[in-house]
Amino acid sequence: MGPIMSAAQWWVSHTQDGWPGATARGQADLVLVESTRLGVLCTATSAVDIDYELGGAHLEWVEALTKRQAWASEVANSLSCCGRADSPELEALRRSAADAMSAAATKVQDAAARYGPLATAASGYRISNERLELSLMAPSAWAVARNDTQMALIADPSLQLQKAEGFGLDESNLGTGVRIRRLRKSGGWTLEGAVDQAKSALANLGSERTRRALTVDGAPATELLLVPPDEKWVTRLVVAGAGDSAYFIEMGCPKTFDDACASRFQEILEGVQLGEP
Repeated sequence: MGPIMSAAQWWVSHTQDGWPGATARGQADLVLVESTRLGVLCTATSAVDIDYELGGAHLEWVEALTKRQAWASEVANSLSCCGRADSPELEALRRSAADAMSAAATKVQDAAARYGPLATAASGYRISNERLELSLMAPSAWAVARNDTQMALIADPSLQLQKAEGFGLDESNLGTGVRIRRLRKSGGWTLEGAVDQAKSALANLGSERTRRALTVDGAPATELLLVPPDEKWVTRLVVAGAGDSAYFIEMGCPKTFDDACASRFQEILEGVQLGEP
């Protein structure tokens, strides 16, 4: 919960700071970015398995997120119908929703402190997935968006663009983040063939710029660098074969943060363990 709450509060603060004096267009941009980011973080919140002792605090956090998203919907409606969203009622709701999120986050932190630290270690935290037969070290400030039939991680706001172009090239809206999928190898499977099939399936992410061989947890792997024509986004796709499974580890990142993303992706790959956790 710690990284989820931190990220959500960051995006709300970004909106709060930019809202006063913003034009209608500026308001529309701010609310689009915030509501999209919070939508993903809401989904991440719903997937967290909360202990009974933290149930009340967790529910208050969910309600605060819902209130903030209700404000975003009201703003969108007001901008659509009237071309402005600065009525006293909407301004009061904006402030109260932000205050509710801050208060709810504090309540979760206080409740968690009675049973153990909420914050993750500075060096990161390990995530396991029995279905994928995989575990990895997630960076400390990154949030877990999914951990079921696939694993998805959301990078902290320092690696996210503060505009719609930062949502990414697919419909996941992770922005800067990592996704991992696993498939069973079929007869005649080869690493080269799997790489070419993945490249074709992800053609919307761009064309291949580079290809290199590497290993992931000792398993042979290949990394592709995919870049679209406008060169504003970079996708790193690693395909690894281990035992009867093929793993697809994908990181998307705005070109602006390419160097930092490359370094972070390498750290994540070094912490991957393939096989049943």
